[in-house]
Amino acid sequence: MFEQILKKGIVQTDQKHFKSIRFDKKKVNVAEIMKQLMDVCDVVDMSVHEPRLEHVIKEIYRDKKVRK
Repeated sequence: MFEQILKKGIVQTDQKHFKSIRFDKKKVNVAEIMKQLMDVCDVVDMSVHEPRLEHVIKEIYRDKKVRK
């Protein structure tokens, strides 16, 4: 089950007791992913981060350039 969850995202850090996984919230439900992880793992600490505003603005302008 854990491997199936990992396939829904991009593993950024993979250490023995620490994993950092990036998920696209347009493609997955954050609450469901968190529940699935807690069901199959002994979660000690979990963080959810939103992209920084600067990154979002850059993405918007980059998309506009691509469309022109």
